[in-house]
Amino acid sequence: MYRLLALAALAFATACSTLDGGAVDSAAASAVLVQIGPLDAVSHGSGVVIAKGRVLTAGHVALAGLEVGAMSVNGKSVTDGEIGDMEAGEDYAILDVDTGSLKPAAYTCETPKAGTEVFTYGNPLILKDVATFGHVASNHSLDFDEAPKGGVLLDMTVLPGNSGGAVFVMKAGRPTVVGIVVQLVPFRMGSTTLSIMLPLSSTSLCS
Repeated sequence: MYRLLALAALAFATACSTLDGGAVDSAAASAVLVQIGPLDAVSHGSGVVIAKGRVLTAGHVALAGLEVGAMSVNGKSVTDGEIGDMEAGEDYAILDVDTGSLKPAAYTCETPKAGTEVFTYGNPLILKDVATFGHVASNHSLDFDEAPKGGVLLDMTVLPGNSGGAVFVMKAGRPTVVGIVVQLVPFRMGSTTLSIMLPLSSTSLCS
């Protein structure tokens, strides 16, 4: 039942946006699939190319790869030594991996204000290459137990598999990364459409 509700919310969020297809195509050019386990992966997350040979994803996605002992980005294996920045208490990791012809995304260290339209591009559940849309819901600190340090609340539907995917805003006419998806607000709190972004201002990219 929860999965059906979540998929319905995902479809609704995908339909409700003022952004055009060109923005999504540009975002797709820098998006990656992060697989955990062998090529018939036991689980997966999302990520974004932020420089040639560097992929930003969620820290819990990278940690899962370390625990299982196998991780790949778009089918290319990542070893322990290729996991760069990953700070305790912050849910992000930067992977050093061959990014091939993928285009690095533009990014900014500015955290968008409440009401700003955002979107993400990732791999929810069994789906691949899906864009969902929403807004920054609040710039207030999150005060429930599972909330990550520095997290920003979004009214954007995400599902397992979206973790690590870039959150974009439109800046100077192009999609620009402002953070990554790190969590959906727990369903026990009555939400299927609220999620949490870790802003880039909380990562080493902006320090």
